Amino acid sequence: MGTLVFTIVGLSTMVFAFIAMKKRQSEEA
Repeated sequence: MGTLVFTIVGLSTMVFAFIAMKKRQSEEA
């Protein structure tokens, strides 16, 4: 159970960071 929660949190963090990076690039362009 703990591993599943950790995986979900990890994936959510990576997705959030990826979206933030894309937004930052689009704003700079």
